[in-house]
Amino acid sequence: MESAHSCHRGIWQMTSDPSNIPDELGPLMDQYLERFRRGEDPSVSEYAQKYPQFSKQILEIFPTLAIMEDVAAVANDDRESATLSGNVKRQR
Repeated sequence: MESAHSCHRGIWQMTSDPSNIPDELGPLMDQYLERFRRGEDPSVSEYAQKYPQFSKQILEIFPTLAIMEDVAAVANDDRESATLSGNVKRQR
């Protein structure tokens, strides 16, 4: 699976001006992703309110992080399903 920092670089490349994303936002992105992966539903607006100095970037980036995590989970499920399906066919 892609590391969080690698994911950050991908998000930064997707934003209109990556230079506007401060280094201090990285740990918040990591925290948000960890909570999301644990099955929590972290509130983007709460993060924006808690960290007003980053609110614009949080509101722009964090929903995209959630979508990317969902897509990655579906892709992993599809790979696992295909592998299991292949194993069942070979056992027959």
